[in-house]
Amino acid sequence: MPAASDHLSHTIQALSALGFRKASACDIVSARNAAAALVGDDIATSETLCEVHAITGGCAFVARLGGELIAMISVIPLRRAAIPVLEAGAFDGVAPPRRLIARPGEPPAAFYVWGAAGLSWRGRRLALAASVAVRDEVYPDLPLYARAATADGERVLQRRMGAIPIAGGLVRAAPRPWRAAA
Repeated sequence: MPAASDHLSHTIQALSALGFRKASACDIVSARNAAAALVGDDIATSETLCEVHAITGGCAFVARLGGELIAMISVIPLRRAAIPVLEAGAFDGVAPPRRLIARPGEPPAAFYVWGAAGLSWRGRRLALAASVAVRDEVYPDLPLYARAATADGERVLQRRMGAIPIAGGLVRAAPRPWRAAA
């Protein structure tokens, strides 16, 4: 596994192997609109998604089949200062505090699964595979945090990722460093 500070290139590599590519601004708008159709409008705006995508060097990824969007995932690498905010349930997933976001080249201390969705049976399988790849290949040494938007998402986070509920509707999964060696 590459150095923690190389998380962006490792994320791109892991997700590319599954058919995802780093999202363009147009992809982000399309993915955000598709996600809103699935879970409602109480999610980050396209502008916020684009801003965080730029800060991180790339946090949003899409998969297409025949040009049609079928899956998306967005993961935010976070600084150490984010952990107490997350643990208190005070992390704002709709408008993530920019000061808590790890920049390219900066080793993250945790990561937040901002969103993962599939728009078809195949897309859902890809979104799940991407979530597992990020968890087990990119960030196995870091805690995972998320807030499920659907009952299916909650089941995946708890059963597949080993997440447990914490404050404020968030979940946390402990690091799994042994997964990187597998």
